[in-house]
Amino acid sequence: MNKEIEFLNYLLQELHKGNFYPCYIYSFHLNQLSIQMVDKVRNIRKRSEDPNAEIVYLILKILNILYNDTDADNELIDNYLYDSMVTMFRAYNDDDFQVGADVIQFPHVNLAITFDEDDSVKQNLDSVPAIEFDSSLQDKIADSIFLEDIVYPNLMIRPEDFDQLAKENKHEVIEVVGKRMHDTAHGHPELVGTLDKCKFVTCKEAADRGVLNDANVAVLERDFFAEHIKKGIIDPNRVYQMVCELKYDGVSVEADCTDVVVAARSRGDTGIGQATDMTPILAGYKFPHIQNPPKRPIGVKFEAIIQTEALKRFNEARNYNYKNGRTAIVGLTGANDGGKYRDFITLVPLQVEDAVFRGEDIQGNRVAEIEFLNDLYSTHACPNRYVLIQGTYIELLFQIKLFLEDAEFARQYIPFMYDGIVVSYVDPEVRDKLGRKNFINKYSMAIKFNPLKRQTTFRGYTYTVGQDGSITPMIHYDSVEFYGTIHPKSTGHSYKRFKELNLAVGDIICAEYVNDVMPYITKPFSEWNEYGNPSPKEQFPTICPVCGGPLEISNSGRSIRCVNQNCGGRIRARLVNMFSKLNIAEFGEKTVEALGKTNLRDIIAIAQNHEFQKYGFGDGESAVLEREINKLLTSPIMDSDLFGAIGFTSLASKTWELILAKFKTEEFIAMMDMSLLRELTRDIVMNHLLSIKFVGKVSVETILNEWEYFKDDIHFCMENLNIVSSFGRTFKKQIRATGFRDKVLFEQLKAMGYDADGNAAVTKSTDILLIPAEGFTSTKTNNAPESCLIVPIEDFRANMDKYLS
Repeated sequence: MNKEIEFLNYLLQELHKGNFYPCYIYSFHLNQLSIQMVDKVRNIRKRSEDPNAEIVYLILKILNILYNDTDADNELIDNYLYDSMVTMFRAYNDDDFQVGADVIQFPHVNLAITFDEDDSVKQNLDSVPAIEFDSSLQDKIADSIFLEDIVYPNLMIRPEDFDQLAKENKHEVIEVVGKRMHDTAHGHPELVGTLDKCKFVTCKEAADRGVLNDANVAVLERDFFAEHIKKGIIDPNRVYQMVCELKYDGVSVEADCTDVVVAARSRGDTGIGQATDMTPILAGYKFPHIQNPPKRPIGVKFEAIIQTEALKRFNEARNYNYKNGRTAIVGLTGANDGGKYRDFITLVPLQVEDAVFRGEDIQGNRVAEIEFLNDLYSTHACPNRYVLIQGTYIELLFQIKLFLEDAEFARQYIPFMYDGIVVSYVDPEVRDKLGRKNFINKYSMAIKFNPLKRQTTFRGYTYTVGQDGSITPMIHYDSVEFYGTIHPKSTGHSYKRFKELNLAVGDIICAEYVNDVMPYITKPFSEWNEYGNPSPKEQFPTICPVCGGPLEISNSGRSIRCVNQNCGGRIRARLVNMFSKLNIAEFGEKTVEALGKTNLRDIIAIAQNHEFQKYGFGDGESAVLEREINKLLTSPIMDSDLFGAIGFTSLASKTWELILAKFKTEEFIAMMDMSLLRELTRDIVMNHLLSIKFVGKVSVETILNEWEYFKDDIHFCMENLNIVSSFGRTFKKQIRATGFRDKVLFEQLKAMGYDADGNAAVTKSTDILLIPAEGFTSTKTNNAPESCLIVPIEDFRANMDKYLS
């Protein structure tokens, strides 16, 4: 018997026994088989004469049983694969196609697969000794997430309950609906804040992905436990208790509560103690478990979420089509009529003000706090779910990794969104020593789930040429969808990555959704990729894919570049980059390619002669392009920014600021022009430039070597653009940024005389570091000196005079 048919029959037999676990254990293989059927086989005949038809039939039968006979949300393969297989099967086997599924009485859905100590898991930890795993802790881990009230629909709030709640509170809500205030003080500052976040539990995991030393990657083992060991806060050989909780994905709320919400505020701006008043939305929200309300309101921190069933009803009620609970809760809390939809919200209790436990034996006891909150302030059958674990820090790492993987596996079956877990020390002494900094509880760490993954099929490479000549492969594949966005390609990063992937057209690849931008491509091991795919491996170009010129490989072997400075790809990339750096919109790659010009002078001439229509642009598009060119001609531009944008290899405006503060622009240009005439003059110029502090030899050699190529563009810009000299300029405060970009703001700050650069690194001289939101962390925030103010961007905008004074 065909081994794939034998495998599928095994899964089917287990399903008929009431055991659906193997289907999930082997879900990867089911996906792989489905992709092969749709993308490699494509056409099948009758079941009686075609083994592939039998494979498709068995896959569909398995999926139909899981969908029809279990109460879990089963999507073992993408919908488009399922639909494609149905279509290809029915072409010749319509009589065999079964709507629905065999009737099987499955036991209650409980996906707590027993944890066996797994050597392959332990090998993912650095230097992990043999661990005597506590079976009672194992049971707690399994039971903590897969509680019956998560997956049993009868314990969830029902759709009709939401209707009834809305009716009961309608008169009460309408009275308070209005425009929300934006300058409300925090009622309980100790409840306001966020968490440090990491992407990996162990260093080994990060190293395997090649990102251990990446600036934006934090690791629990290195950046949490190891730091605490170095500081002497924890002993690596001592047993500690920790609490692991789900990280609910919603909106943070700080509220005053009795048996109802009396007042509520968003997390807001912790730097200046202001928040958005959410009272008009949440006032009167009921906590049904409280029998004897406290005499005065107490402070409670919640995560406001919208559960899956409530999302459907909310979309119907508001006539929206939010794709998930996260976007829905953001939309609801941001709407002026949000109060009308209050009871679609679930408030998950996370923390209570310190005063509630003051003087009690349970003060500082995180477990007691969670139990207290769950008993009184949980709603809609959604308490704060947690598990208590214990062990040395290595044992804790192992248990945390299991908990994280289990929680990630369970996401598709749980009717609300969460995007990771939170781990916290229980020991009051450790919590006190680590404390709280910048509204971040340093005794806790959030671990985000790995990116979403899709399997797809590789279809080939195209190549782009950067302004420095670097050849970047683009990976094309059958389109995948993440959160409503279709992705047909991803960057292949470099020649080194190209060699690592070693792809052939038709290979099965994994697309992982990373940083909400572009999928990251990996190639999983499979029989098809290793032995079945007949296509030859892709070969990297031996000549430039744009100009046909020669290529050279870097000394490290990581990259390959075109050495022809007049390559059309390099010129196009340079122009696009220049427009971007000068904050001139609409001149992206497609626009510059359509114009076919190699210098700024010719593009400006097109605008001045009103000729964009000749290049295929409509009247409206042409007007926009002319407007942007006019902005370029009239807006003040610092000479350092112009030189930084013009295209010198790896020379940013920061280096030019140092140079042009010492020379008048015209004198510098004349000096550089002279350096082209005589070798002696060139040596004198080099010595002049090298005498400038922080200007290195590589930068000076680049300027001297590339000046002749760029001098005509520079002369043209000096004659036609509004260039402002940096000569004699002294900078005020040094301002940097992390986690966001705002070119306009940094241009304004530079014009005001500040050393402002959103891309530059943090130094000992950095005075202000701007971040996207309170609690955001990165390498820059970690490296910021003690004297540096870390300020959320919206706070900075609202109080610029205060921070710049």
